[in-house]
Amino acid sequence: MSYIVSPFYAEIVNEVISRYDRSQIDIGRHRFIDNADVFIYQKDKLLSYLKREDCLVLICKRDDEISGVIVCENDVFDSSYMGMECYRISELSVFSDIQSDISQIVRFLLTELAQLLSKDNKSNYLLVQLSNNVPGQNFIFNALVDFGFSYIHTLLTFALYKTDDVRYSNSYIMSKGITIRQAKADDAEYVSRIASNSFAYSRFHMDPLLDNSKANALLRDSAINSIRDKYADIVFVAEVNGELAGYYSGKKRSICKSSLIKGEAIISAVDSRYRGLGIFSALDDALIRWFQENVDFAEMGTYLANNPIHRTWINKGLRLINGTHQLSKKL
Repeated sequence: MSYIVSPFYAEIVNEVISRYDRSQIDIGRHRFIDNADVFIYQKDKLLSYLKREDCLVLICKRDDEISGVIVCENDVFDSSYMGMECYRISELSVFSDIQSDISQIVRFLLTELAQLLSKDNKSNYLLVQLSNNVPGQNFIFNALVDFGFSYIHTLLTFALYKTDDVRYSNSYIMSKGITIRQAKADDAEYVSRIASNSFAYSRFHMDPLLDNSKANALLRDSAINSIRDKYADIVFVAEVNGELAGYYSGKKRSICKSSLIKGEAIISAVDSRYRGLGIFSALDDALIRWFQENVDFAEMGTYLANNPIHRTWINKGLRLINGTHQLSKKL
């Protein structure tokens, strides 16, 4: 019997969850979180997608057994800047370890998804991210390339835990006259100028399918929203001789319907005139301290090519826990 792709619905959520391995669930990489909480988290997340009009959730079945699931979200904010509908595949899980089966499941899921997204005949952009921690992801990667996706880059994720003994750099940095403080509303305009001119290693700039000038505008306004509209829970800025030289933002959220709080580093940039002074490391110290005071664990990411950033985190004692391959395609 051939594979059949159909919409996901709430009544089969337990059946779908029973097919997952812990490694396929993003918080599963944090070993201190109990198995039960990991699977409750995934179940709640799948059900939450059904409540959103900007989400498509599909399952693939063969012989009445669920073989895969795909979740596609409309990135409304990105779409408003890029001049086309921007979608993100936030879940692509295949429940097989046979290469030929994996390739077929991915192809069936993507074919149905592409047909659904292309009904309006508009230009669509599709992003997918694959965790390197999951067995068989190399087969999924190859299946995506066969379907026309192109590799962008690999994002490295580092973890920080509340009890970690971090090797801070402030004693060295502050001798250079750099000061770090929380952002104020009237910092937004200057921070936005840094954001629109300082990125080489953003996913938008590294993807040849996207326009750099539109990416600059997106990052500019995202920085403004982080400060003025409180998109971020915390934004730190760096000053050198009274002038803003960089910023770093972070947020926190509850997970697992429990007391666990997760922190996420959002974005950081340093004015090109002030690079080489250790400003990122000073901002990073401030955000790490905020995480250790406000969350149970945190994740921060940077691209494989951005050696200064991951070298900074390694020197501070943070742990590399994941690599995520990013690929994209225009439909």
